[in-house]
Amino acid sequence: MSVETSWNNESGHEGYQYIFRVKAQTESAPQEIGFEAQIIRSNGGIGDAEYPIVTVIPSRAALERYFDENSAFYDLAPRETVYADTSIGFDDAMERYDEAFFAKSYLVLAVLEEGSGSIRHRVKAVAESGEITIERLLPEFGTDDMAQWHLIIELEKGFEPGGFSLTFEDVQAG
Repeated sequence: MSVETSWNNESGHEGYQYIFRVKAQTESAPQEIGFEAQIIRSNGGIGDAEYPIVTVIPSRAALERYFDENSAFYDLAPRETVYADTSIGFDDAMERYDEAFFAKSYLVLAVLEEGSGSIRHRVKAVAESGEITIERLLPEFGTDDMAQWHLIIELEKGFEPGGFSLTFEDVQAG
């Protein structure tokens, strides 16, 4: 399954958008782009939302607006204790993205929902085409709880593919 976003602002939200559509996967080997990623468990969710939700964040102000508009739906608060099965909080991760960061880079947020909190994720690659490959790390045994995740992908300005697609690869975790 692939999901593609566009750079336009049809949603009416200044600075970021929620536009996405299904895209067919391609078989050619894409050129990869350098990136950094953080994976944040952010349980909660928007009742009738269709996941994944992909959002482009071009500035600190847009990031703060995203936090303000979504903290009622997701657990974006800082984490006092980081347990083995969790990560830092979204608010903790935000500290790293100041105006100096956004002068040279931007963020792509991918919000995922899983039927088991035991499923983990890893951003494997970002292609020049805008295709983002995400590995779903599947345990031998899973829990029966829903989980939402924010994947924060850091990309350099100047790389604007015109849209992003998400491709998922299931990997058995060992």
